Amino acid sequence: MSQLQLQDISIAYGSTQIIQHASLSMQAGEIGCFLGASGCGKTTLLRAIAGFETPTSGQISLAGNVISAEKTHIAPEKRHIGMVFQDFALFPHLTIEDNIGFGLQKGRKKDRLARIQYLLEMIELTEYAKQYPHQLSGGQQQRIALARALAPKPQLLLLDEPFSSLDTETRTTLAADVRQLLKKEQMTAILVTHDQNEAFTMADQIGVLHNAKLLQWDSCYELYHQPKHAYIATFIGEGILLPATIKQRNIYSALGEMGIDHEDGDVDLLVRPEHLQFNPQGSIKGVVTGKRFQGHEYLYQLELTDGVTVEAHAAIDQIHAELDEHVCLSVRMNDPIVFSR
Repeated sequence: MSQLQLQDISIAYGSTQIIQHASLSMQAGEIGCFLGASGCGKTTLLRAIAGFETPTSGQISLAGNVISAEKTHIAPEKRHIGMVFQDFALFPHLTIEDNIGFGLQKGRKKDRLARIQYLLEMIELTEYAKQYPHQLSGGQQQRIALARALAPKPQLLLLDEPFSSLDTETRTTLAADVRQLLKKEQMTAILVTHDQNEAFTMADQIGVLHNAKLLQWDSCYELYHQPKHAYIATFIGEGILLPATIKQRNIYSALGEMGIDHEDGDVDLLVRPEHLQFNPQGSIKGVVTGKRFQGHEYLYQLELTDGVTVEAHAAIDQIHAELDEHVCLSVRMNDPIVFSR
């Protein structure tokens, strides 16, 4: 049985469709993510799961129980769902341990204190138990917000852009730490973010939203290597869509001719930087129009002879092509990905 299931969820404000026919399923202990640009509907979908928005159609089930449907709407406070917000939302007048224990109103005092102590140890802030939120850094405050949400052991945890107010280095470190904490707690969770690095660091399954639609719900690997929509192909990672034509199981483009098992027609061919290699004997000719240092490699922009712009990686110890330099390339693409026009 799925821990969370969305079936054909649509949400509208008047005549404006915010979410159209979104469906997904998550197993217990999985971490999911709604990924997309601002305004794509990802936060609205999260709020519908939490109970703060009412779908116009479809059904949401949690742990086998329907929490939202045409004639059912369980109140947010009765859904056994925890939330972590981007602004931390800690109580400034309460100590760290009191913030964490705020949602533990039931049960024996001994058990509540044990749970608080366990969570303090898990987020590595035991020595700060008696301090107040303003005395800690942003990253530490977000750990406290996470511990407070985990304290009552919700059936699902929702994280709404939880790292957006933090600096880049803290965000990267904290995302990895939060994933480890969630896995240790065996917590089913959904993250909302526009940051691909956060999504890849934290999530087992990612849903890419665009123009009110959940285009694909899949693993990081599948989204990158087998995108089901042209938007995902260029949104995830680096890549361009190159005009091409397929005839009799051959694809023809500015990169030459390749075999492909696809019906004839005009298509767009996904070309990622790793598909192209600098090669003095290569048959593809171009000129360097851009160059960006990325640590262990450079990312080059190249204009091919027909005016098409592509990108290619090169290790810093392999090539040092400069701007306006003419170069030759070869293609390494075992399984071409195309999208019909």
